Amino acid sequence: MNGMKKWIDFLYKYKLKTAIVIIFLAANFFVGDNTFLDGIVYRSKIKSLKQEVASLKMENEKKLSQWKALQGDDKEVLEKFAREQFLMTKAGEELFLISE
Repeated sequence: MNGMKKWIDFLYKYKLKTAIVIIFLAANFFVGDNTFLDGIVYRSKIKSLKQEVASLKMENEKKLSQWKALQGDDKEVLEKFAREQFLMTKAGEELFLISE
């Protein structure tokens, strides 16, 4: 019982300081430019941007390998690329576009 009284006396003695500390912590967590909630949002944005960077790196590697293949002397690779990307045809050929 004596320990409980000491605890209650301690709370009454320091209640103003405790209230100030609680208000300060709440202000830092929820009010201002760089709050705890902003940190959560920023971490989510960073995660999505890292995923986007990874997908762009894969696409870049694919384009680089395609570019290297086009730099060679293989006419079949150039012809295939022209047919697929620019819908080019040989003389006398017909092109049919099928959309889904």
